[in-house]
Amino acid sequence: MCRSVTSYMDILITGASGFLGSRYRHLLEKDHNVAGTFYENPQRKLSQLDITHKDSVIKRIQELDPDIIVHTAAISDPDTCGRKPDMAAEINEEGTRNVAEAAKRVGAKLVYISTSFVFPANGTYATDSTPNPQTVYGQTKYNGEKIIQDELYDYIIIRCPKLFGTAKPENVNDITESILRALTEDGEAELDDTTERYPLFIDDVVLATQRLLNIDAQGIYHLSTHKPHTKYEFGKLVVDIFELEGDLIPIEESANVNRPSGIELDTTNSNSLGIKFQTVAGALNTIKHQRGCSFKTIYSFNPEELVEGESASKIRARLGQELGQDDDIEADMVVPVPESGIYPAMGYADEMGIPLYHGIIRDYETEKTLYEPNIEDRTRMLREKLVAVEDILEDERVVIIDEAVISGLTLSTVIDKCQTAGVSEIHVRIPSPPMRTQCSYGVLSEDADLVTDGASMCISELQKEIEDKYNLSSFRYLPIERFRQRVPTDYGFTCTECFEGNKQ
Repeated sequence: MCRSVTSYMDILITGASGFLGSRYRHLLEKDHNVAGTFYENPQRKLSQLDITHKDSVIKRIQELDPDIIVHTAAISDPDTCGRKPDMAAEINEEGTRNVAEAAKRVGAKLVYISTSFVFPANGTYATDSTPNPQTVYGQTKYNGEKIIQDELYDYIIIRCPKLFGTAKPENVNDITESILRALTEDGEAELDDTTERYPLFIDDVVLATQRLLNIDAQGIYHLSTHKPHTKYEFGKLVVDIFELEGDLIPIEESANVNRPSGIELDTTNSNSLGIKFQTVAGALNTIKHQRGCSFKTIYSFNPEELVEGESASKIRARLGQELGQDDDIEADMVVPVPESGIYPAMGYADEMGIPLYHGIIRDYETEKTLYEPNIEDRTRMLREKLVAVEDILEDERVVIIDEAVISGLTLSTVIDKCQTAGVSEIHVRIPSPPMRTQCSYGVLSEDADLVTDGASMCISELQKEIEDKYNLSSFRYLPIERFRQRVPTDYGFTCTECFEGNKQ
């Protein structure tokens, strides 16, 4: 029997660089130890794996010895499956067989992502309805289901309709991203207005999976919304919620393989467990806020990633410059918190004319700690990964720069190490406003502790409170008005709800 996922678990995600797999990885790694594999789209921290090579699959999974395997690796495009049925069978069937065999060997629970296309058009189907696929894609996924049922007893098969969510620009397979790009770049989008699907928000799939794992569920589960949409109808919602200009042109289905229309999945068994799904409009509003999240700009993006045509590192440096424009303190050095504070510290040091020193260095064997599951482990890991260079810091007046203050854990650790190293003064500068409320849109864990959670006091009072709490010479945030001016928008929208404490 698989252990409950309410404890800290080792989870392997196959296809973790793909649309669905990457979202599983992002949301699950907040509370669990997550490893991932890719085949064609390399990403940092992922290992390459061809699931059609049985020996490689078994070896890799035995090395990782996961508690849970979430198997998203597949050819999920019906057109590709229709053109290349042999390749589809090799990956979707034999690849699944290899993953199932490896799961059995290590005793891991297997979560298999299937599709509503295991059923024919125009019907409502329960989990015990007899599948009858009408496409190569649907057939290969159904065959994968049967392989898992034959090989394993500890599994969850999740059938989903068309998924949509937040995708990186290069992942144009996401319908939302495709529509946004077409309207922005071409001024119009041609969208099918004949085939009806039941679009499901990708985050709801991950949250439902977590719920099923929490109760150690087994068997087949259906996840779906219950209002049908054509792509054209979906596009109209995108235009409305994102407040876009451009023409939507309704057309008949133009894909090489006809998608079966009107397949509704009966979600009775999922609903009985308290699993709920956002409406399409509600989910699109969430996506709008996820895409326009200002916090991601200062923390989550890799330094080289482009945000509206500008690198995240350049944006962070500009915020640091903004922070220094009206500062009048005297200090000997600017010290960034590695690695998050490096770029704003560069901008601040340049603006102030104060030299930058790496007086706090990082143990590169450890990772970011924001999403560690409990305060004890986070404290331990922070103290292990941050090292003060005493002969740089001793007797100096230092300005510590970090990108934000969330729980205050990193800040208190750095301050403690600087004080132990014998600094004479500690000034702290943060190139973002105080975080006043939890994130409502799945970017930052909803149970994250905030040092200013719910605080209604003005920024000057907050700064004085933090100065007193940590015995600082001075502490300054970047005010929200100036912060908003410096962070980019996404289709004209920037979410600063966590900084402002009110719904946008």
